[in-house]
Amino acid sequence: MPGLEQLQKFSQDITGLGDEPAIREERGEPFSVLPIPSGVSENNDSDDFLLGMPQEGEDNSLLDIDGIDETEELGGIDDGEQDLADFASSFDLPDLDPSADFEDVFLSKDTTEQTEALDETVKSLDEDIEVLGKDLENADALAELSSFSPDDATGEFLEGFEKNVEDLDEVFEDLDTLSDIDTLSEIESDTEEIIDVENEEDKSVLDILGEFEKENLAKETPEVEVLDELEDLSETSDNLSDFDMLSTTEEPTKAETADGSDDLESLAMDLSGDFLEPDTPGQLVPDYSDFDVTTDTAQDMDAPIEDFGDFDIDNLPPLDSASLSSLNDFETTDGILSQEEEVLDDDFHIPGFSDFQLDGEGREVEKKTSGIIPGISEAESRTSLSEAEYKTFKENLQHYPLNLKIAIQEVIVKNEFTDDAIFGLIEKVLQKSTARQVSSFMSKYLDISVDVPRDFEKRSVAQYAAYKQSLEYQLKNRLVPALIIGTAAALLLGAASFLIHNFVYKPIKAEGLYKEGYALLEENLYVQSEELFNEAVYYNPVKKWFFTFAEGYREKKQYERSRTMYNRILARYKNDKKAGMSLAEMELYDLANYSQAEEVIKRKVLDYHVNDKDAMLLLGDVYLEWATEKDPALFPQAYDQYMDLIDLWGRKDEYLKRLLRYYIRIDNLREVLPLKAYFLPKKKALESQDLIELSGYLFDKLYGDLPPRDEFLRSEIEDVRLLLERALEADPSVPEAHYNFARYFLESKNFSNAKSFLKSALDLFEMADERKAKRILKQIHSYSLLGELYVEEQEFLLAEESYAKGIRLFEKEKEMSFLEPNKDVGKIYANLADIDYFISGDLAYAKQNYENAIANTYDNASVRYKIGFIQYTNKKYAEALGSYIKASDEKPEDYHLLLALGNSLFYRGDIFASQAYYERLLDLVDLQRTRLGIMFPQVRTDHADLVSMYLNASNNLGVVLSKRAKSTGDSNLNADAMLYLTESLRAWDALTRNQETMIRLEGSNLAQQNIKYLTNPLSDYDVSIYSGIPRTLYGEKNIEQSYLK
Repeated sequence: MPGLEQLQKFSQDITGLGDEPAIREERGEPFSVLPIPSGVSENNDSDDFLLGMPQEGEDNSLLDIDGIDETEELGGIDDGEQDLADFASSFDLPDLDPSADFEDVFLSKDTTEQTEALDETVKSLDEDIEVLGKDLENADALAELSSFSPDDATGEFLEGFEKNVEDLDEVFEDLDTLSDIDTLSEIESDTEEIIDVENEEDKSVLDILGEFEKENLAKETPEVEVLDELEDLSETSDNLSDFDMLSTTEEPTKAETADGSDDLESLAMDLSGDFLEPDTPGQLVPDYSDFDVTTDTAQDMDAPIEDFGDFDIDNLPPLDSASLSSLNDFETTDGILSQEEEVLDDDFHIPGFSDFQLDGEGREVEKKTSGIIPGISEAESRTSLSEAEYKTFKENLQHYPLNLKIAIQEVIVKNEFTDDAIFGLIEKVLQKSTARQVSSFMSKYLDISVDVPRDFEKRSVAQYAAYKQSLEYQLKNRLVPALIIGTAAALLLGAASFLIHNFVYKPIKAEGLYKEGYALLEENLYVQSEELFNEAVYYNPVKKWFFTFAEGYREKKQYERSRTMYNRILARYKNDKKAGMSLAEMELYDLANYSQAEEVIKRKVLDYHVNDKDAMLLLGDVYLEWATEKDPALFPQAYDQYMDLIDLWGRKDEYLKRLLRYYIRIDNLREVLPLKAYFLPKKKALESQDLIELSGYLFDKLYGDLPPRDEFLRSEIEDVRLLLERALEADPSVPEAHYNFARYFLESKNFSNAKSFLKSALDLFEMADERKAKRILKQIHSYSLLGELYVEEQEFLLAEESYAKGIRLFEKEKEMSFLEPNKDVGKIYANLADIDYFISGDLAYAKQNYENAIANTYDNASVRYKIGFIQYTNKKYAEALGSYIKASDEKPEDYHLLLALGNSLFYRGDIFASQAYYERLLDLVDLQRTRLGIMFPQVRTDHADLVSMYLNASNNLGVVLSKRAKSTGDSNLNADAMLYLTESLRAWDALTRNQETMIRLEGSNLAQQNIKYLTNPLSDYDVSIYSGIPRTLYGEKNIEQSYLK
């Protein structure tokens, strides 16, 4: 505890604060200075207890709280009683008039008169403290020690100490070793005995001190403050039994907290740690300077206040009023008593405890405080430090953790708080409060949170410095952490390297290689692109890039590389469905490899994706295309596949569309028309491909040939134009849509629109990626149709060029893919031959192209007749006869063909056969003449052609009969010959006579010459036939230049 010189210096400093003597003199209040009693030794042991607790290893015995003799309670152990008596005798305490009831409580009465007076006074004070405890039953909690910073949440303060329960056990072990302490049950019984005193007979300590204050004022004694300040006590807690005790020394000790129960053991710990400070080892002396009462919010509002025990001070010397000045160091915070309790008794005013003070006229006025810290009065506010305090402050500051020191320095330097707040913090440091107390103070009053290291207060500075040199510290704080950090760093570095290499470097490297490889693919550097792709796969295989390269090779028609890429996907990614479907589609649509497409779907897709509807649908398409292009026997398999889909998944439009395609391919008009009627109202139901097929098929049936059994359905074919338009709208980039519309305009005789659509169709055909046989054949037919339009316009060179392009396309595709021709291919050869046959006159080249037309399935009577004509012209009558006979299979009654046959046979010397063809021709012509009635050969070309046939046939038949008569000598035949020759002459007259003037043209015909020979046998002239034959069959149109007409 401080020595007398320090106390005297402290008294002088306090007296000088606020100019108290002058203020009291103005108010008329007496001011007295208490002298220091003589004979008291200077005994300063404040250095022995730096932080309120004895050093470890010293003999620290506590007070005997359990003893019945109150003198022993304040006395201490060993010879501490005498020192306490000496200390008490140094103060001159005025005589008090305590209540007589106090004599029932105190046990010892064998003291001197002065001691008895002091005994009764202190006893009364003790009794009233007990009464005050009852009055505070609804208070939040008793105040903590002054070494504790005010904290409204005691639970938070206790939280740090609960971790150190072991130190609390050590304190209880020390208590058990004290010889003067009995069982806790005895303490509780003594406490209950005192608390049971009736309230009416007890005077509260506040009342007694109030009377004591009045008595001192009457005697012109200085004001005695038992506590510095007792402010608003309205915010109280129910549980007042939780006393926190923390005593610190130069070596920080573990926090010890009460468990919140109502036993006296907790109270004894609080009293021993809070109210008493040892003078020397083994001796305890009361010290009230650091007493601090704080409030806390407890849960139990009915918790009683523990008894502080009975103090026996019979053997102490009498105390004067100065001894009570030490009570000024007791501090309380706001909120212990409620305002209701404060107004219950007007006499509840104790100097230092009351919220009121006397003004100059003796009236009570409200006490003023400054700053933000409760408990610091205006008189106690300070704004400077002495040199010694500054030195002490710096020394004490070094004992705190670095983060706390920095926080304290920042608070002082920044000067963002009031002086009271800053100096409150400085006082904590000067008092050498624990780091946790300072941190709690800053958190509560400055709103600054500073974490204190958990084990910071376990050792003193010297012990900690020695501990830092130990092997344990080196291992624990340097070697082991360094090893742990090194290992963790190595693991972290390894993990980071692994992650970066596998999830950053490799993906980035692979991505670059993929892009570079694909760029090479687009530049047609396929080998280099494959090498980069394989290298990228080594770093990071990416499924997306597998598909990208496979599709890229497919677009470049590198089908083998594309197939390899799809197979790699199937192998790496467990028979990926998309890869299998894409590979099958390539085999089907790009390569027309139907068997391979079927194998892929069955083995690579359906085996792993059983009854997958997409795969089943594609398999049906494979069978349908296979049957359409190569093997019609597979049509039933396509039908079965589509019906299986309908059975499994229902009659969906997707499956019905496939059935529509199927019926079109097998030319089943009866099934096509109902499905057309079903889909026609659904404008978006059919896709472009289906609309193109349906519209083209119905167009062919409408304007083409129908089987006799389906002829009645021609009238039910409707909406062809609508379907053609929908097909074109669905996808204008499809060339077949333009091709079908061009044919429609040709049938409608709209040649300009037909020509426009044919040109656009040919352009789209050239740009199309898909080169299936059907598309190629339609492209060839488009060239043929365009050439025919040019022929109609007599643009024979353009027509010949268009025909030639179609022929070259066919021959190229035939060589590359073994394209099978159709009639349209043969026709383009025939069309090209017609230009030579009719225009250029190159009959040899014409004959070659006619023969090519026949070789490419365009074999008809017209072509055969033209070939026969060329042969006949070249006097190859036998060959011509063969051509005509083949033509007669198709048109046996054609007028021109019968004439050609008769002439060919005549020139071969087969006059009997030629007679039959001439007679048949004349019969047909006579029949036609009868049907027509009057004929106008000069006006109508068909009539003229018919008369010409009659003229030639009659003459030729007359010549044949004349030949027979000459060879057989049958004169009847000569008569018949003259008859037919006369008929020929009549026909000539009909053809040559002017219908207006009825004048016959000059000249004679062959029949007239033949009649002269028959009538004059001695003439050198021989009968002859008309050798000329028509260039085409009857009714066919000849190609002629306009100026030749």
